[in-house]
Amino acid sequence: MTVSGLRRLPLVATACSLVLLTPFASFLGDHLDLLLQPDTNIRLGARYLQTILERLQDNPVLATAAYNAGPNKIAGWLPSRSAVPADLWAETIPYQETRSYVQRVLEYATVYTRRLGLPEPKPVLESWMKPVQPAQPAQPAAGRSG
Repeated sequence: MTVSGLRRLPLVATACSLVLLTPFASFLGDHLDLLLQPDTNIRLGARYLQTILERLQDNPVLATAAYNAGPNKIAGWLPSRSAVPADLWAETIPYQETRSYVQRVLEYATVYTRRLGLPEPKPVLESWMKPVQPAQPAQPAAGRSG
């Protein structure tokens, strides 16, 4: 399936796959139909989420926002001087849709932890709320000067 072929899919099928389309479209090439296979979609989505988690301070709140708005947007929303509590940072997300998405994910983190029978950190929500650190200045590549 090609990107144009994906446009002909029913809206429900397309919506479940579009989150992954951008990060993995070049990787999948003509095999975009793999995104419609739940096992593949979940595996790629988990890999993508892990990648953005590592890229954004290993902070679940930042990763959640980036999953919705894109990691480049989040990098621009980091505090400029000092750390900010994650809940306050989430309240200042400039995109209402992303702000609501992050709030809903945080609300349901405890519910799903319990429903899945996972061990609960004490308290669950606090374990997600790492302070949001300022952006780190870009480091020059090794071996380059100037």
